[in-house]
Order: sequence, then structure tokens, then C-alpha cells
Amino acid sequence: MHKQDGVLIDVNAKDLNLLKKNPEKFWSGVTRLWMNAFLYNSKIKEIDIPEGVTKIDKNVFYKSSLQKVTLPKSLESIAENAFGECNIKAIEIPYGTKVQKNAFSDCKNLKTIVLYLDSIFDVNEEAFLNVDVTKLVLHGELNKEKAMYVQKLFKNSKFDYCYNLGKISDGFMLCTERQDEQEQIKGN
Repeated sequence: MHKQDGVLIDVNAKDLNLLKKNPEKFWSGVTRLWMNAFLYNSKIKEIDIPEGVTKIDKNVFYKSSLQKVTLPKSLESIAENAFGECNIKAIEIPYGTKVQKNAFSDCKNLKTIVLYLDSIFDVNEEAFLNVDVTKLVLHGELNKEKAMYVQKLFKNSKFDYCYNLGKISDGFMLCTERQDEQEQIKGN
């Protein structure tokens, strides 16, 4: 593993063992994941990125075997293709995180996305290019401007089920979560 000034630059197979056995040591002092750190990595399946990490650079997990990821609330930005063509199934984008174009493009297994409406405009409208989302959870207050932007983000998705379904326009169903309604509702 190569770290410099809080930046995780390179990760090899030995480092992945350290990540599993002693994550505190692995992540010690890391605030940024440098370009290509886990690029094409076929061994990584799950990662829990700790608080303190603020940036995920371009292509960090591109075409890796990553299936599950937890992002920290401290995360400020996710760069282009950071998770492109990964195998992740679900993602929660922390409040206020800027998400660049193609950050999650072509993630064919990505079916569940959680976003915060108060920072929805920090998500590039092409961040989820070629992703067919079936479950979308939006936290916060919805207005017409935000609803139209969400429609742009997920224009090619067909939702199978959602919380508190609301129709924005023909053929597009918007899903939001309410505290008093935890039952899944089938969408068309």
C-alpha cells in the first residue's frame, strides 16, 4: 500500500488482507482515495470507507468486483468513473456530496439509490448513466424543480417498488420515503 500525505495511492493483494484484518491500520490517516487505487481489482467485494475520507478520485473502483460500499458522511466529492462498471447493488450518497459525471455509470447491478433532496443539484445529471434503478429513496422536501431534476437523473429507470409513490409525469414515478409509511408499494 502506498500512502502519502493522507492520500491512498495504490493497493495490492497484501493490502486487502490488512484491510480485512485491521481496517483501522489500513485507513489510518487516509483522507483521499487517489486515481485508480482499486482499478480492475477482482478481489475486493466489500468496503466500508471511514469518516475522515473526503474525496474519491477518478477511476478509484473502476471495473472492480466491488459489490457493497458504505460511504462516510465526511465525503465531499466522488469523481468521474469512481465506481464505473462496478458490481455494487445499492448506494447511499451522503448529504452534500458532489457526484461527477459517470461516477456510477454502467453499474448494471445497481438497483437501489438513496439521495438527499437538499443536495440533489450536487449530483451531475449523468452520474448514473446506463443504470436501471428499481428502488429510489429520497430524503427531504420535494418541490417541482427538484422533482424535474430527479426525473433527468433517472430518465431511463423503471421503478419496481418505492416508498410513498408520487407521479411527476407520464411514465415516470417518483419515490420518496416517509417516516409513517414503511410498506413497499408496487410501481408501474
